[in-house]
Amino acid sequence: MDYPAAQKTGGAAAVIVRFVATGFGIGRIRNAPGTWGTLWGVLISWLLFEAGAGWFGWISTIVALHVAGLLVCRLYAQYFHTKDPGELVVDEIAAFPITMLPAAMPPSSSFTVALMIGFVFFRIFDIAKPPPIKQLEQLPGPLGVMADDTLAGMCSAACMWCLVWGKWL
Repeated sequence: MDYPAAQKTGGAAAVIVRFVATGFGIGRIRNAPGTWGTLWGVLISWLLFEAGAGWFGWISTIVALHVAGLLVCRLYAQYFHTKDPGELVVDEIAAFPITMLPAAMPPSSSFTVALMIGFVFFRIFDIAKPPPIKQLEQLPGPLGVMADDTLAGMCSAACMWCLVWGKWL
């Protein structure tokens, strides 16, 4: 997808917004951009785990990613006159760390395995969008872009919590 008119009217700002909204370009991969974009969330989660970030670090990062995501989604819609194209992956990036909270608190001894399992759970919920996840897409503006992925992250976190609680992770 090219948006030359938006780049002319938005100039450099539109180019920067698109670069960030697409996960530094990874969302422009034609096949499964949301899956590719989620990999940034996996990296962020791994970095948080390796840094030994506690609850405050994880929650602060998740909140900051969501605030930035809402802003980027708003600007993207303003510049490119579209709400949620496939290339926009900032929502997956912001939501995936929610999935990993149960495995990080307390730290799982096999966090790498937890990341892989969490990735699968998150992608299933994000792609299948069972109710009420699908309905959240109908919310207006950037909230509709971010909310469905946030709830997919929460549902995935519930699945991860069951694995952690059952001592499978």
